[in-house]
Amino acid sequence: MIEVLKKNYGHFLMEGFGLFIFMVSACFFGGILEHQSATFNIGIPNPKIRLMIMAIAMGTTALVIFLSPLTSPSGPVINPSVTIMRWCLGQLCREKLIWYSVFQTMWGLFA
Repeated sequence: MIEVLKKNYGHFLMEGFGLFIFMVSACFFGGILEHQSATFNIGIPNPKIRLMIMAIAMGTTALVIFLSPLTSPSGPVINPSVTIMRWCLGQLCREKLIWYSVFQTMWGLFA
C-alpha cells in the first residue's frame, strides 16, 4: 500500500488540491452572494439570479480544475463519492481508492 503512495503521491496531492480549490471557491462565492450584509446580496435582491451566478461561478471553477495543468493529470474527480464509483466500476484499485479518499478528505477539511 505504501508503494502505491510513493508511486502516485503527485496525483493524490493534485486530487486533494483540486478539492481544496473547489471548496474555497464555494465558500467565497457563497459568502459574497448570500451573506445578508454582502454587497452582492443587497445589490441583487432576486435569489434566483444569485443562484444562477453561483452556478456559473462553480461551473467555471470546476472547468478550471479539470483543465488546469496543476490538477488535470490525476484525472480529477475531486469528490470521494465519485472516486468510490470509479472503484466500483473497476477503474481504480483498492489502494488508490483509499489514498485518493484520504487526500480528498484531508484537503477538503483543510479548506
